[in-house]
Amino acid sequence: MTAVPRAVVVIVDPVRAGIKLAQLFNGLGHRCVAVLSEESDSEFWRASFRPQDFLFTLHEADGFDALVAGLRGHEVACLVPGGESGVDLADRLTPYFPGVPALDPERLGLNGPERLLGALDVGTADSVQPAERRAPADVRGHLSVFD
Repeated sequence: MTAVPRAVVVIVDPVRAGIKLAQLFNGLGHRCVAVLSEESDSEFWRASFRPQDFLFTLHEADGFDALVAGLRGHEVACLVPGGESGVDLADRLTPYFPGVPALDPERLGLNGPERLLGALDVGTADSVQPAERRAPADVRGHLSVFD
């Protein structure tokens, strides 16, 4: 019998390209929780969602307090948007989980969608570094993904 990790990686709007985040974290032995925002509530976005990649799914439509309560039942290892549609909700959830690696607009000094791109340190094909050198040190150490 394999123990289920108590810590979870929260991905807000793991749709379209964001589905790869859950596959990455699951492949590294982490459990993922999906949070679907009202902003991604369309067939275009939801058609790509893969519920089988998640321990469970929470919906913003059920209320913000329900999201926070659902996540507080677990040890949140990190909280990240799966794409641009999840940035706003991830920002609103972050203060409820102090000390958890997340997009920190003050640390990054960016606003809006640029926050996501800045956090990912996106560059040209020639300038992209391996993830272990791009990821913020607090995320690397907290998740032990890059050890």
